[in-house]
Amino acid sequence: HSSCRLAFGSGNKLSEQHLKRLEALLASKPALSVSLPADWRRGPDDTLMALSRLLRIRGRVVLDSEAGLGALVTLRLPANGSAAAVAAVSEAVIAASHAEVAALSLEAPRTWFKRRSEPITLDLGPIRLSWHELNLKF
Repeated sequence: HSSCRLAFGSGNKLSEQHLKRLEALLASKPALSVSLPADWRRGPDDTLMALSRLLRIRGRVVLDSEAGLGALVTLRLPANGSAAAVAAVSEAVIAASHAEVAALSLEAPRTWFKRRSEPITLDLGPIRLSWHELNLKF
């Protein structure tokens, strides 16, 4: 079997409908994989929920950075997203072992007329450590 990868950049502005279509394509085409951008700061809750379902498809969906495929990425989520949507995406990243995601960041999108607040970033490295890799100091 030959494989095929669809790659989308941040300029594609993927919506809930697009992500649902990609989910259906992945279900019907076992040789297909998808590369998605890591910046979802402008994503509304319905899009983030569809993204979470897509990210749970283990081994066939990769988040890509502008540095290129294979680089570690910070998954950028909207600071004003609902707790349910942000939690769904975060859980999907951990559940499907997205090793390319080094950190999650909650931040407002950059606009020319509004100063952006500082992002809140969570490093995922410590979460991925096994029990014997943790160095507990009392």
